[in-house]
Amino acid sequence: MNIRPQVLVMLVFTSIILTACSSPETSRKTIDLSGTWAFKLDSNNVGVQEQWFNGFFDESVILPGTTDENKKGTPNKKIEVNHLTRKYYYVGKAWYQRTVVIPNEWQDKTIRLFLERTKATEVWVDGQRFPLQKHLSAPHIYDLTKVLTPGEHTLSISVDNTPKLFPTGGSHAIAKHTQTNWNGIIGKLELTAMDKVYIKSLKVFPDTENKEVKVVFRLPNPEKEKLNGTITCQAKGFNGHNHTIKKQTFEFSSSENEIVVTGKYNMGNNFATWDEFTPHLYRLSAKLSAKSESNAYGDKTEESFGMVEFTTKGTQFVVNDKFTLLRGKHDACVFPLTGYPPTTKDEWVRQMKICKEYGLNHYRFHSWTPPKAAFEAADLVGIYMQPELPQWRQFKETDTAHFHFQRKEGEAIFDTYANNPSFVMFALGNELGGSRKLMAKMVNHLKEYDGRSLFAQGSNNYFWNPKKQPNEDFFISARTKKKQDNFVNDIRASFSYANDPNAGIINGQFPNTERSFEAALKHCDVPAIGHETGQYQVLPNFNEISKYTGVLEARNFEVFKQRMIDQNMFSYWEELFEASGKHAALCYKEDNEISMRTPGLGGFQILDLQDFPGQGTALVGMLDAFMDSKGIVSPEEWRQSCADQTIQAKMPRLVWQNNESLTAELIAINYGATDMVNNTIAWTLTGQNGTVVASGETPAINFEQGKITSLEKISVPLSEIETPQQLTLALSTSNGKITNNYHVWVYPESIKEEKVTEVEMATVLDMATLAKLENGSKVLLMPDSASIAKNSVGGLFISDYWCYPMFKGICERNNKPVSPGTLGLLIDDKHPVFKHFPTSFHSDWQWWSIMKKSRPIVLDSADAEYRPIVQAIDNFERCAKLGLLFEFKVGKGSVLVCSANLNDKDDFVAQQLLRSMLRYMDSEEFSPQTTLSQNKLLSVIYGNTSTKSKSRITNDKGNTGGYDLLQ
Repeated sequence: MNIRPQVLVMLVFTSIILTACSSPETSRKTIDLSGTWAFKLDSNNVGVQEQWFNGFFDESVILPGTTDENKKGTPNKKIEVNHLTRKYYYVGKAWYQRTVVIPNEWQDKTIRLFLERTKATEVWVDGQRFPLQKHLSAPHIYDLTKVLTPGEHTLSISVDNTPKLFPTGGSHAIAKHTQTNWNGIIGKLELTAMDKVYIKSLKVFPDTENKEVKVVFRLPNPEKEKLNGTITCQAKGFNGHNHTIKKQTFEFSSSENEIVVTGKYNMGNNFATWDEFTPHLYRLSAKLSAKSESNAYGDKTEESFGMVEFTTKGTQFVVNDKFTLLRGKHDACVFPLTGYPPTTKDEWVRQMKICKEYGLNHYRFHSWTPPKAAFEAADLVGIYMQPELPQWRQFKETDTAHFHFQRKEGEAIFDTYANNPSFVMFALGNELGGSRKLMAKMVNHLKEYDGRSLFAQGSNNYFWNPKKQPNEDFFISARTKKKQDNFVNDIRASFSYANDPNAGIINGQFPNTERSFEAALKHCDVPAIGHETGQYQVLPNFNEISKYTGVLEARNFEVFKQRMIDQNMFSYWEELFEASGKHAALCYKEDNEISMRTPGLGGFQILDLQDFPGQGTALVGMLDAFMDSKGIVSPEEWRQSCADQTIQAKMPRLVWQNNESLTAELIAINYGATDMVNNTIAWTLTGQNGTVVASGETPAINFEQGKITSLEKISVPLSEIETPQQLTLALSTSNGKITNNYHVWVYPESIKEEKVTEVEMATVLDMATLAKLENGSKVLLMPDSASIAKNSVGGLFISDYWCYPMFKGICERNNKPVSPGTLGLLIDDKHPVFKHFPTSFHSDWQWWSIMKKSRPIVLDSADAEYRPIVQAIDNFERCAKLGLLFEFKVGKGSVLVCSANLNDKDDFVAQQLLRSMLRYMDSEEFSPQTTLSQNKLLSVIYGNTSTKSKSRITNDKGNTGGYDLLQ
């Protein structure tokens, strides 16, 4: 807390109010300014010069609100695909004006204008100007005491949303990609009258160790009167408890123009604490009574707070002496109906309760800070909040205006929100670069100004060469050190091809459930948090289009829909959507579990539980942009991998042969409120037909709070499984409340050459192979990769990272390889080709090596309605129909095409798929229904340079996520 040394304060604690200072209690009076305002756009910025504050405006709007909501600005006819589209577009100044009548009883009062959230504002009262304010993260408060005398006045407010006024870079505070760069005033809009001496601010500093709360009051004393007074405080519990603390009173005596009163409020021995499990809150009421020789003043105010100690121990976070693992969501201010964040609690409570249902306990606000209502909702629900300065740019020694703006923004953030117990962490912004010295200076200043939260210099700063800085209390990054092979410095499981040619550990390492980020933590001595984990794409849900009934339209979805129509895939888009979603959920589950089972990790911040509709349209959520479920994964399923208490089976791999024993180490991860006493894990290995292969239960032990407990290792011989099967390993605690399950696959140990009588194997469609087809042969074509390179895409297991067009452009501009861009597989799982290769309708872990060695073929030359047996799901930008496994009738013969290399004798999964294909082809069931000519088949396999999918590939030249900006 920064208290100016020239302010003299005398404090005395007493248990009763001094009668000498008693005065009539006064309360604040408020005029609500919401409603109709006169309005005028000032796109040419001439309003001040032409003295619009002295004129009258013909148009009107409703405030609180925005120009978009009031249908002001230019009707937007653009079809935009990089983000949602504003129906009405406006950038510049807009003027808002109304008459206010000040009552007689406000004479000699202090009068303040409160604008909860807006852009750059200037205020005029009857033509008198008040200086520009530019806070993006906190209210604009104007002292209008000198001009608002009793009677009628004209109040004019200019609001300017011109981006260059705010040195923020791509901050989500004003970015068009999420909340939009709106113009207007939202939230509370009011005039308030108070005594000239009143409680201007009240800051609350809980101290659980000493069972007290430090309170700091600031009282203006504009006449510098010699004042004697008291402030009487009382805290009363709410949100789950009704504990009342006895009143305590603080005396003061001062004649300074600003009086600072500091005291310690004793909470007693039985106070309730605040955390994610029991978010108990107190409401502290404060009553001021002050008196000079000629005047008496009074005021009342209140603040809510919680008794919480959020700190660190080694590389982990500790809340009230309990270890926690932060399971967070990234928040980029996605509110598609309004284009701006809610300023009342209801919607924030709704969203945060949804997050709790999905096992999350943490919000990270990417380069912005939400309104007060968000913190109040987090207080009630039990969410640990990390707001940030509104910046996504570099710190430069020469840019003093930027540093000054952000410093003032930080001070305002702490002044406005730091009493909320949920405000436990703070960072300077997203992916910052430039001067580390300036970043350290900013953190040191804000720590001194208000030290209630933990601090980081930024989120994923210098991501090409990250390093924890000396004054950071925690470290948010994708890596703890510069990239090394084998993913050893990574603390997230997926990357774009711009940052890793393997796209991260899940795509780059054979599937297993043993991997962790433990090796990376040796480079960091504070809690490390995985930055923006996940980012697995899902195809658009076109049923969502009708939900955009507010200021934004999903014209991007309409474009993507038309692409599917053009590519003859719209008739089965829901199947593609569901399969891509299930595949993304599969990746998220493993991603979450890697973090959960890493000893000593501070946490992870997924990007995101909900879709991000900007930056090229990144549909990476299990929930849509409205925080509604897509029907992909239930909260209960998600919590198997992401919750305060989870159980796992650590397996060296997920595919086995029947001459082996399946091995797994069972672990319990407990970041809950208490120890899990006398608990067990029951396990069952079940076959496809429901037959129990094996089962068991671990001995009962305690799963200690804050620890990962290793239980027994299980080993199940697989020799009795004679046919290829998908098995399910199901886990459950003894009380049945915590469950998890894994798919594993078992294949015969010996993959012998199939004795097929008629199948011809080929790698190219040469004249000899075509002649065999024409004469009635069965041909298995596994094309040589080089021969189909121009008509195929690369092999990828994970769902494409974030957004294909955005990172395609970034990779090309930085001479990096481009991602194949696919989103998993849509599989005709009932097709007889899979009789000996069990599969679901979507890709699962047994497809990992096959997909990695594949080159899905662009089927633009096939008939419009043709569907492959296995389709690699393409992203919505390229939107090609991609075949990994498909078949045709050609002449008298038939061809099965597999665009994956299955010839690796050491890959028993690939060998099993090959065996299943050959058995199918050697049976009467091999009877393709679609007939092609030889020329048509050649065109399908080797392509046509004029295919629609190729001509539609474009680069996103918009926001690059900071990559180009910082290189």
